[in-house]
Amino acid sequence: MSTVTDTGQHRLFLALMPDEATRRAMLRLRSRALAFDFPESSRAIRWVPPRNWHVTLAFLGSCSPDTRQQLSALGQQMFEGFRGARATARELQGFPDPDRPGRTWTLTFTTTAMPSDEAATPQSWHRHLLEFPEIAGLANDRHDFRPHITLARSRNPEPWPRRDVSMQCHFDRIALLESIIAPEGGSTYQPLSVAGASL
Repeated sequence: MSTVTDTGQHRLFLALMPDEATRRAMLRLRSRALAFDFPESSRAIRWVPPRNWHVTLAFLGSCSPDTRQQLSALGQQMFEGFRGARATARELQGFPDPDRPGRTWTLTFTTTAMPSDEAATPQSWHRHLLEFPEIAGLANDRHDFRPHITLARSRNPEPWPRRDVSMQCHFDRIALLESIIAPEGGSTYQPLSVAGASL
C-alpha cells in the first residue's frame, strides 16, 4: 500500500475570535458603514465574512507539514488557562497607515494595558505565546503588535474612511488556524487546535 506524503507548505497563525455578541455589534457597525461610507457599493472591495473575523496574535507564515503537526500538538499547552479575553475598539481605519491609501479596512483596538485584575487582553496573549520558542522563532510581527480585525479588503489601495469607535469586544476562543485559499477566491480558516469557554 502506498502512503501519500504531505510535502506542501501551510500558512498558519494564532488568533482570538470574537464572541457572538461582539460579532452582532460589528455587524451593526458594518451596516452603518455600508449606508454612509460606501454608498451604492462604489468601491471595488471585498467584505470579510463574519466567520473569518479574528485578531491575529502571531502570524507564523508558511510552515512545513512537520511544523504544522508540532504546533497542533502544542496547542493545548499554549492555550492552557484561557478563559476569554477582551479589548476596547477605538477606530475604524485603513491599515497599516490610516493616513494613506491601503488595501485593508480594520477595526483597531487600544494598546493600553488593562489593570491586572481585569480579563486578559490580546496584548497579554500575544506576549504569552511568544514565550514559547516554537512561536517566537516563527512569528513575523513580534516587535510591532497592533491588534485589529480586518473588515474589508481591496486589490488596489483605497482612501478608507476613518471613524472613531468606542466598543467593548469580547473573545471566547483562541486557536491555531491554517489559512486555505478557496477556489472561488478569499480564504477559509481551518482550526488545528482551539480552546475556549464556549467549547
